Amino acid sequence: MMISTRTFGLVVAIIFASLPNAVVALPTGASACPAGEAAVGGSHLGKSEQTNGPLSENAAQLKVLLNGNVLSPDTPVDVPIGVDHTLELMGEAPFRGFLFRLGGGGNAGNNTLAIDTTEALRVADGDAGSIKVAKTVCVANENVGGLTHIDNVDKTSVKGLLKITEEAGSLPLDVTVVVRNQGTVSDYAYSQFTLNAVEGGAMETTNGSGIGKRTPMMGLVAASVAMCSMSFLL
Repeated sequence: MMISTRTFGLVVAIIFASLPNAVVALPTGASACPAGEAAVGGSHLGKSEQTNGPLSENAAQLKVLLNGNVLSPDTPVDVPIGVDHTLELMGEAPFRGFLFRLGGGGNAGNNTLAIDTTEALRVADGDAGSIKVAKTVCVANENVGGLTHIDNVDKTSVKGLLKITEEAGSLPLDVTVVVRNQGTVSDYAYSQFTLNAVEGGAMETTNGSGIGKRTPMMGLVAASVAMCSMSFLL
């Protein structure tokens, strides 16, 4: 029996739609942008050999850096608004696919509104060959910012730009990385980081581990005033 192209396309669409909140990994980018969970599904979840967990525990030694400082899921980071920041994903071993998803925060219980993050994640000049804005799955479908891969070839580093224009607390940055999805093996990792968008006035230092610390400028001013006061007393 002959099946028309239209009928075949409809059958495929129904199959994909029936997958529960699935993100079917595609060679040209993530196909969905869920919040608070790994952006994998479909072919990944059906594999008999699955490896998953936080980025830092993956054998590829994956890490996310903001302005060169390693982010930790346990440590919220203050991000000054209105300026570009470099967001980077690195691995000691190659990975193939990824998705950055920046949520708008907001908490009904605290009467805080979500901010618009749809333009917060961008591609830097010269990096368009390895990363792109997730225009459909994140920006259009979820109304959040997103960056994803453009191919499934091995890579050890990708960079994007982060620029938040409004103050907000506890913005979730979900990061999913696909190391391998081939044969019976599915190897992926996921972590969520927390960003606080603040109005300037922060100075960043880096300790020996590469983890950035921020010292509020008001604290520096207060310390300077205290030192001046002490000099008058001596």
